Amino acid sequence: MGPSWQDIVTWRPEALNDATEELRRVSGVVAAQTDEVAAALAGFRSTGETADVVRERLQEHQEVLADLAKDVDRAYRGVAAAVDQVREVQRLVAEVLDHVAVRPHVVIDAHGHLATVDLGLPGEDLGPVQELVHRALALAVQVDTDLLVALGGQPQQARPTPRTEPTNSLIGHVLESGRATRPPSLREQYPDLERSIPRPPVGGFSERKLGPQDPSSLS
Repeated sequence: MGPSWQDIVTWRPEALNDATEELRRVSGVVAAQTDEVAAALAGFRSTGETADVVRERLQEHQEVLADLAKDVDRAYRGVAAAVDQVREVQRLVAEVLDHVAVRPHVVIDAHGHLATVDLGLPGEDLGPVQELVHRALALAVQVDTDLLVALGGQPQQARPTPRTEPTNSLIGHVLESGRATRPPSLREQYPDLERSIPRPPVGGFSERKLGPQDPSSLS
């Protein structure tokens, strides 16, 4: 279920900016580890059964890091795109609210429904403004769904239609209550992230010949 009007009037992009910077930092960590593994493999000259095991382990590390790099890059691009989309949602919401603010006979409820009250003023076609509400809601649904996919979630079979009732959307959690609160960082969500990034046993293998008689070399 997509976000409602009551949800999107509180959206702010600042928290997503924080998430973008965190993903950029993690990407740098992964890239540095990838370079370290590549250098270890390029300079690996040892032979023997134990050396073969070490070489295989290095190659496994390289594959894990390659997959991790793809995941981080997809998440980074998705969050960065969401920042721009949330700004556009903000613009549309502000345009609607500005229109209502200077027209005392026009009201908008928590669900995005526009109406007029009888103040003895001439009637007004609210169709164009209601269309702005619909555009804002449609874009909010799109950014919510796209961000879910970018962060590794499953896309829905069809985009949900905007709801008129408040709901808990993914981006709504990130942009909680319009306070631009910073979401939990990847480091906070996954405290072992950097420690879990494979670090190959690269020391002391480039000049030695390793064999089954030297298993302690793997420690």
